[in-house]
Formats: sequence, structure tokens, C-alpha cells
Amino acid sequence: MLRPRCSAAFLMTFCVYCMVRYNVDNLVRAACDATLEPWRLAVVRGCSVTCAVSACFLPMIFVVTPYVSPNWHTAFFGQYIGAKFVAVAGNFVECSKSGIPASKWIFLATYGFVSLAFMMQLAINFICYEAPGVNPTVPPALARFFDYGWFACLAVTEKFLPGKAPLKITYELDA
Repeated sequence: MLRPRCSAAFLMTFCVYCMVRYNVDNLVRAACDATLEPWRLAVVRGCSVTCAVSACFLPMIFVVTPYVSPNWHTAFFGQYIGAKFVAVAGNFVECSKSGIPASKWIFLATYGFVSLAFMMQLAINFICYEAPGVNPTVPPALARFFDYGWFACLAVTEKFLPGKAPLKITYELDA
């Protein structure tokens, strides 16, 4: 019988599939764009592959719990925070030549700051960890602010992504 945490990791495979599929479609869209400069295409490739690989490791947060290994549990989550931001920034690089409204750039800056600050406070608290009963280096209220802020940014990311041409895929048999 599967333990509940392993079941959660299994159930998350659909989310991982959707994240990987999005990044694959993003690679295809960029490859089909004849107007995309080679350096932009390279950035899109790097960002999309980074996020897709990172998504494959994310379900490990349910397998390696904080009770098993707090360091690895946090590492699996922290790597996704950074990779997700890299993917969003890659979308901005891909579309920046077409003109992106200031509100979307403000979102990217906010998302980047919150992601970086969230990862930094995780690292600081782990590096400076003393012992049970001792207050963490980063105050818990500030840690919660970055935690909730990152999830809030995650929830509205789709609204602030730059617009791209839809991808049309056709199939035919080669007889």
C-alpha cells in the first residue's frame, strides 16, 4: 500500500505533465517564429528546458518530507522557485521586441524580487540554523510574507505573461 505522501507525489504527475507540456509547446512556438533572433531563441530554449527539468523534481517534496531531510525537501522546492521565475523571464525575453506594457514589467520585477528574497531567506535560515527553541535568523513574519507573496505571484502569472501568437499544429500522413 502506498503511503499518503507517495500518493500525493503520484497525483502530482498530471501537474508535472502540464508544466513540461507547456515548456515543450513554448520551445516549438519559439522554433516556428522566423522573426526570433538566434540569441532570443537560445534564451527561450535554456529557460524552457530548465523549468521542465525542474518540474520533474518538484514531486519529490512529497516523498522527501521535512522529517526525512529538511535540507533536501527545501532544496527540491527552492530549485522550482528559481526555475519558474527563469521560465517567466524567458517569456519576457522572447516577446520584448513586440512591446510589453509597463504593468507586465512591474509584475516581472515584483515576481523576481519575491522569488529571490524567498530563496535567500530559505538559505539564510538553513545556513544560520542554531538549534530547536532558538528563533530563526529571518523573522517568521517576513518569511511568511515572501512565502505567501510567491504563491500570490504564481496565481496571477498567466494574467501578466506577454501575449504570444497561438500555436497551430497540423498533422498529415506521409504516404
